[in-house]
Amino acid sequence: MSFLQPLGLLGLIGVPIIIIIYIIKSRFVQKPVASTFIWKRSLKYIKRKIPLSVILSLLLILQILTVVAASFAIARPTVKPFKSNEEILILDASASMQTTLEGKTRFEIAKETILEKAESIGSNNRISVILAGTKAETIVDRSEDKIDIRYQLEDITCTDGDADVEGALELASRIQELNAGATIKLITDKDYENVEGLEVINIARPGEHNVSILSVTEEVLLTGDYQFIAEVVSYGRGSECAMGIYVDGAFMGSKNVILPNTNMNEGGTVRVIFTPNRLTESSETQVVVPIDNVKEYKEVKVVIEAKDGIQADNQFLLYSLTKTTPRILFVSSKFKTTDGTNVDPTKPTSLSIALASNGFVVKGEDMFISSEAVLNSEKTFSGYDLYIFEGVEPPEGEDFPTDGAVWLFNPTKIPDVVSGVEILYDDEQEGDFTMMLASQSQTNTYTTITNNLDCQIGLGIYKPMSHLGNFEKIFSCDNNQPAIIAGTSGGVRMVVTNFDFNHSEWPYKVTDYIILMNNLMTYSIPDVLPSRDFEIGQTVQFNAPAGATQLTFKYEGIILDETEDLDMKFILDKVGVYEVEVLFNDETTASYKLPTHIPNGESNIVIVGENVVAAEIPADSVVEAEPIEIFPYLIALLILLLVTEWGVYHRDGV
Repeated sequence: MSFLQPLGLLGLIGVPIIIIIYIIKSRFVQKPVASTFIWKRSLKYIKRKIPLSVILSLLLILQILTVVAASFAIARPTVKPFKSNEEILILDASASMQTTLEGKTRFEIAKETILEKAESIGSNNRISVILAGTKAETIVDRSEDKIDIRYQLEDITCTDGDADVEGALELASRIQELNAGATIKLITDKDYENVEGLEVINIARPGEHNVSILSVTEEVLLTGDYQFIAEVVSYGRGSECAMGIYVDGAFMGSKNVILPNTNMNEGGTVRVIFTPNRLTESSETQVVVPIDNVKEYKEVKVVIEAKDGIQADNQFLLYSLTKTTPRILFVSSKFKTTDGTNVDPTKPTSLSIALASNGFVVKGEDMFISSEAVLNSEKTFSGYDLYIFEGVEPPEGEDFPTDGAVWLFNPTKIPDVVSGVEILYDDEQEGDFTMMLASQSQTNTYTTITNNLDCQIGLGIYKPMSHLGNFEKIFSCDNNQPAIIAGTSGGVRMVVTNFDFNHSEWPYKVTDYIILMNNLMTYSIPDVLPSRDFEIGQTVQFNAPAGATQLTFKYEGIILDETEDLDMKFILDKVGVYEVEVLFNDETTASYKLPTHIPNGESNIVIVGENVVAAEIPADSVVEAEPIEIFPYLIALLILLLVTEWGVYHRDGV
């Protein structure tokens, strides 16, 4: 209880004053009587009346209560509402909750815990259940029905990814807004720290253990053969397990591996190397498994045989890279010709040499000396991964390529579709200039193009560039004038320069020049897939190769989606193999495999280890129930006391 006007309690001083008055008050009252006859007759009824002492005591009590009620009414007391025993239960549905011991998973134990709480539901009590899987969702919303709670819990399953505890806490906070007295409890197997407003119920059990293959990578030996390296750990206790490898379905070899007890903080990872190299030796942290020579492969599967908590991380798949040679259309005024129009591919330019040094060879049929020559050859500016225009005028309007990246190297004109970029052709600068990296930037564009580059290049001629639009300055001259910019216009990745590479020192600094071309290719033609193995819950950006017309998204052979939207993003939520099948405009297809595994952190099922701190619910996100002011009730009580006192006083004419 609290008071809005606490000074009103000073009125309680009246209580001792009333008591003192009653103490010093005379108990004898003089009354004139007409005759003794009436007095005698009145004695017949005196026994039926309440004794005067009782009346005075009752008046004293009523007057004290009146003073107390009046004082409290003036003080304006408030009280908080009654708190029910409502509980908000967050159920951890991460992959580690699949851990099995004696035939029962942690997730099943957690559900049993919730059902036990549901059985003890009493009046004015409610239970909410929030499932913290890869995405948090409310399963039971403030229910008082035991049967309904049991029904809602029947079909929920554990996920293969991380637990979205933060999202679950946000949902819990919304429920708490309806009842600030509701308690939040997180049922989990991780060693969380208790935070304000949150109780953690850890259902991990002693005796549990788990072994896991964290990763599988490949290396190419000098002989051209592949060897494969698996990173393996054991949590909870040390283990001895058999590990084997299959290449394209054929068994290649196996060996017993001793794994020490470890956790994510203390290392203990063992490298298992499957190799045809007989010179590789084993050590305390490295086990060598001999296999036959592998020159090429499509699928590698590494397995570990163990009776442990989680079976989903006892297998790891690795697929070979689906290599596609990028198609490049190269238009350059630097090409030598045989008859004035046809390019002589035997006489490449310095730019094409740099590209070839990185493995990007341009076919002779894709080399032209002008944009008009391309159109005259009855080709269109489409179907290529990269379009290079060096010292020429790029195509305009509908002819400008939009299905691949574009390089405008020292163009004679900036096309209208390239918004925001302007080159001052009438203000050509000649002299000895130094070109260097622009000011440091953390963007992907800058870091990709400048990777392994830290050079200063001499520059003889350039044309000032202004109005960069959405483009980013990558290199600049010593007067801070942009020299190489990169960015996106109309959804097309572009690189623009305002100088001729042949009038710079770059071609003579062979290493830096080759690195630059490689970086530009990496930026302009990103990998179709960002990696070769994927964790559950990961959002994948699929960069469709040039010429693609349709994408088919599958899981374990089942079609999930077919789309002509080539800018495709999808979330991986199951352990297994996803696949993207690409249909090209020439009716050919290519397939890209996406093997998934549970997050490595979820394989660590041991109770001890680094604590994971659950995010504290912000104080301003929990709405406390408004206190109730009892002033009206006190006024009503005060009126009742006054009426009662008046009635008692006049009942016997005290």
